[in-house]
Amino acid sequence: MDHDILNGIKNVKQSSQSLPDQVAEQISKLIIERHLSAGEQLPNEFELAEQLNIGRGSVREAVKILAARNVLELRRGKGTFIAKNTGMVDDPFGFAYLEDEYRLAQELFAIRQRMEPWIASIAAERATAEDIVDLRRLQHNVEDMIRRGEYYLYEDQHLHARIADCTGNRVLPMMIPVITYSVHLFGALTKMSLLQETIDTHAQIVDAIEAHDPDAARAAMEEHLRHNRMALPQTASETP
Repeated sequence: MDHDILNGIKNVKQSSQSLPDQVAEQISKLIIERHLSAGEQLPNEFELAEQLNIGRGSVREAVKILAARNVLELRRGKGTFIAKNTGMVDDPFGFAYLEDEYRLAQELFAIRQRMEPWIASIAAERATAEDIVDLRRLQHNVEDMIRRGEYYLYEDQHLHARIADCTGNRVLPMMIPVITYSVHLFGALTKMSLLQETIDTHAQIVDAIEAHDPDAARAAMEEHLRHNRMALPQTASETP
């Protein structure tokens, strides 16, 4: 662990924020300014408290705040580390708390229908050889899990998120929960009935990205979404 990363954290001063919130803000600034990446370890709470000239309890609460925001990860017996997908949580928009999941599915689909074909076309333009290897791996994982009768939606979510990563657009990761939550919700509402369609259209999407063909990638994603839309019940009474 590099103790020099403590440099740059200023002593916490009086403000309208609570002390833990101030500490959380300082640690967040440190992560950005020092370009700390996922997996790097922070100094322990004693060292942070000493540098910030505050009690260890406030540091502990600040770490909990940042862990809840998926900025930090607490590993029992090992310490505090920068979290993977820093700052991204599974449901940042609170979709799970919206009433009428069938209406929510329709509303999420309206956004996906406009966003994902564009994402696929940009991915086809910009995907690197390494990106394509990773996409192919995820595509095959989903296919293998479907053929084995296993629950595949998490891997399906990863594939869609990875396609967005290929664009190189830094804002898109913040929008990914719109896609990934929708993938999960659609799968639940359709009882994961689109098995062969999922296998076929995923392969078409990855093939088009590998060929660096934006038009084909857009069309393949539109076809993938069309199958999903046709299988989606409108209300609970229509659930298969």
